[in-house]
Amino acid sequence: MYVFATSLAYLFYFLEINPGDIASKLISVMAEASYGIYLIHLIIAMLIAKYVNLTWYVGSSFSYTLLLTVTVFFASFTFSLAINRLVINPLLRLVK
Repeated sequence: MYVFATSLAYLFYFLEINPGDIASKLISVMAEASYGIYLIHLIIAMLIAKYVNLTWYVGSSFSYTLLLTVTVFFASFTFSLAINRLVINPLLRLVK
């Protein structure tokens, strides 16, 4: 695992990417929300596991994993972005 992570870090370090305007804006917005996504994603995953019937995935673990990952990511991204825009950014403006 350590070798894989190190190799991936070197790949991104030496890779030169010139994204367009849309991709650049998307990367910027996702970077703004990334720490919040990290903090919120476990709560979202536990809430989904608690309130959503997940018995359909028996026998189709690939579909279950893909759907749960995408759902948790987008829900975490939405909540993180909302918290940043509605709470954190106004508080930072008050401090400045």
